Amino acid sequence: MIIFEKASKSFGHILALNNVSLSLPKGKIIGLFGPNGAGKSTLLKSAAGLVRLSSGQVTVDGKIPQQGRARLAYLPEQNTLPTNWTIKRAAERR
Repeated sequence: MIIFEKASKSFGHILALNNVSLSLPKGKIIGLFGPNGAGKSTLLKSAAGLVRLSSGQVTVDGKIPQQGRARLAYLPEQNTLPTNWTIKRAAERR
């Protein structure tokens, strides 16, 4: 289960998440819909431990994302890694 409790994230003056409280049950397929800039990617990245929240918390199966990182992955729509990197190099980046 993924639980967001009063999760907020700011990037400078831009508020990406504003006090989000949400529980995502285990074993379900969940879709996030919204316009560009609504915070969907920020929400997922925070659950994967790639983005630290400004306030509030997120837990994945009762653990903070950095503790359970091996159990959760985030795959962006566009590749942000250099094209000449090997899979091994990308994995070492973690």
